[in-house]
Amino acid sequence: MIHSTFFQAQRVVQLAQDNVWEARVLSLKLIPVQTFYCALDLIAAAGSVVSLIATGAVDVEVVAFTCRHYAMGVKVIAYPFVDLLRAINPQAPFVFEPSQENVLKDEEQFLKTFPADRVFTWVDPYIQQGIKEKRLEKVRLLYVALAIALIVIRCLEMIVSPFAVGLSILSKGKWEIVNTVAFCTLQAMPNMVFETAGCFIKLLNPHAVSFRDIISNSGSGSPTSN
Repeated sequence: MIHSTFFQAQRVVQLAQDNVWEARVLSLKLIPVQTFYCALDLIAAAGSVVSLIATGAVDVEVVAFTCRHYAMGVKVIAYPFVDLLRAINPQAPFVFEPSQENVLKDEEQFLKTFPADRVFTWVDPYIQQGIKEKRLEKVRLLYVALAIALIVIRCLEMIVSPFAVGLSILSKGKWEIVNTVAFCTLQAMPNMVFETAGCFIKLLNPHAVSFRDIISNSGSGSPTSN
């Protein structure tokens, strides 16, 4: 749903070079618009997750629907932050450009350096081995451990987030790495909820369709639950 606002967000980037005040006004206007559309995506994803828990996540299309809406809904706070920051400094840089439609793919590459993705990368081979050997109890235990690890990591990100956001705003968006970390860590809470739900579904049904595989194949997000 949020894709309809990408054009306006890209317009901010273009205006930043020529008309700073117009870019600032447009950024402020985008705050309620992007918040609204992201919230709709998040609600749609949350409702779909309930359906997946009830059905064991065996329908690829339903899982894809969930991931597609979640990937944008998770940014319900992050996108308004970008808009606010660019209302202060329309030229505020990021490691990847949040206003581009390929932001999800670029963001996924950046997040590979984050602990959550590294934890999943480390655990995944053991999960796949357990499924191959039909040792489902081992797989379930691994998903419990993965859920606990991801919850701890996301809580740490939530601690880092206000400092990154504060530094970003106080510096008027001077440093791209600080801006990007703020953007990513603002997604920690919905990430944690979604990842926990993904692990819970796999706990119930280890053969459920993988959220992570759907997301990676579609290039539509960055959560680390499987």
